[in-house]
Amino acid sequence: MASGSMKDMIIKENKLEKFEGVDFRRWQKKMHFLLSSLKVVYVLTTPIPEIQEEGNLEQIRKRSKWENDNYICLGHILNGMSDPLFDVYQNVETAKLLWDTLEAKYMAEDSSSKKFLVSNFNNYKMVDERPVMEQYHELLRILGQFAQHDMKMDESISVSSIIDKLPPSWRDVKHNLKHQKGELTLVELGSHFRIEEGLRAQENVLVNDEKKRAGSSSVNMVETGESSKGNSKFKGKRKFQGNNNSGSNKKPNYPCWKCGKVGHFKKDCKLMKKNKKSGSKDKQEAGSSGSKDPGKQGQNLDDDIAWWVDSGATSHVCKDLRWFKDFQPIEDGSIIKMGNVATEPIKGIGTVNLVFTSGKTLLLNNVLYAPGIRKNLLSGIVLNNCGYKQVLESDKYILSRHGTFVGFGYLCNGMFMLNVDVSFMNES
Repeated sequence: MASGSMKDMIIKENKLEKFEGVDFRRWQKKMHFLLSSLKVVYVLTTPIPEIQEEGNLEQIRKRSKWENDNYICLGHILNGMSDPLFDVYQNVETAKLLWDTLEAKYMAEDSSSKKFLVSNFNNYKMVDERPVMEQYHELLRILGQFAQHDMKMDESISVSSIIDKLPPSWRDVKHNLKHQKGELTLVELGSHFRIEEGLRAQENVLVNDEKKRAGSSSVNMVETGESSKGNSKFKGKRKFQGNNNSGSNKKPNYPCWKCGKVGHFKKDCKLMKKNKKSGSKDKQEAGSSGSKDPGKQGQNLDDDIAWWVDSGATSHVCKDLRWFKDFQPIEDGSIIKMGNVATEPIKGIGTVNLVFTSGKTLLLNNVLYAPGIRKNLLSGIVLNNCGYKQVLESDKYILSRHGTFVGFGYLCNGMFMLNVDVSFMNES
């Protein structure tokens, strides 16, 4: 029985961290628990029993028990201290005197650290690289130290402060929590964090599975021609390129949207004028349609070669193999789901270069090849994820990145069509 209790004492003492001179309150509580389990903690508050001149056997037994328990209590306190502190306090006679001496010294030093605790809490900021629940528990630990120093903070203030410390990716959660009418407790706040973090983990798993199935789309911007170093004042503007011809009536050096040939605008295109003449008959047959769009032949031509911005598409999709710079066939049965619940099979995946009239090139990675769709689609969602800014203004679509103009497009048939070079399509 005695050997079993001795083993328990040794195990409990080994679990206790050595006191190094800091966090005295924490160490003091742990040591008090240990001494209480050993039933010797009473010697810290009870003076040594006195034996009268005519002392009886009972008084002698109490005195003997107190001295034995004091020796055990003193030994455990000293063993719970680091070697340098052990050397300082090893000659103290009683456990009560040692306990009072440590309280007088280190309680005063702990009280001076209150301002550091407040500073740690106020300056704490959560980051996206670490789990939110892990950082939430660290903040609770700091608030626990407030209680140890008898520093009281209203729970509503603590909750509001922790919400303000949420990382940037939790901005929507922060706004939702702040607009709630009822007051939250710290426990309820932790439940919200735990549920939100679990949902985000599930979404990440679904996104990763989707990327493995069809590949993730990405966009890179390439500036063609001469280096832009030294020409920063032309950023965001169409660069003028001089030639040997003089005069202001110069023909454009970029292709027509309609026929793809260089030397004229779409409004001056012969094919456009021809379509208008032939389209007049179609308008008469259409009756009350009143459409001002180009003829059906021009629309089919645009659908075949143009690229259209789709804000709802989750991936770039192309219907023509001639656009692909690199291509890899897919025969795993993958499909594209349309907005009208229709589906089209994915026949391959590859890389596409879109050259704007601004001289910039969009390198689209992981573009899905689906010959059954009607239009080539540029995903607005992917562009946003890649840091591109999309502005819709006066029926125009303007694409830029980090303040640098990339390209533009125009509203046509209810969608925005990009102003890209399609001359190579006519050559092929």
